[in-house]
Amino acid sequence: MSGPNSDVCSKTDGDTVATFSPTTGDYSFISIDKVNYPPGEYEFTITGTVGLKSVTATFVMTLVDPCPTTQLTIHNPFVDKTYILRDPQID
Repeated sequence: MSGPNSDVCSKTDGDTVATFSPTTGDYSFISIDKVNYPPGEYEFTITGTVGLKSVTATFVMTLVDPCPTTQLTIHNPFVDKTYILRDPQID
């Protein structure tokens, strides 16, 4: 396995779950940890061996940043105004 981080075959922590089933060949990767798993290409090489025979298959998983241009802004909801509080006029 090659890529920005080589530990994505089988991992479970608070931010990342990666599982590979040798029985079915299914692979799942879910992560919100962009520091340890930055966007980029991760190349996997899988080798299956039975007896003296081996077959190799390669696939590329591409992680993309879902929010590359997101900018969080808090607009000041507090306006600097003066209010005069008084009893209503009674005529």
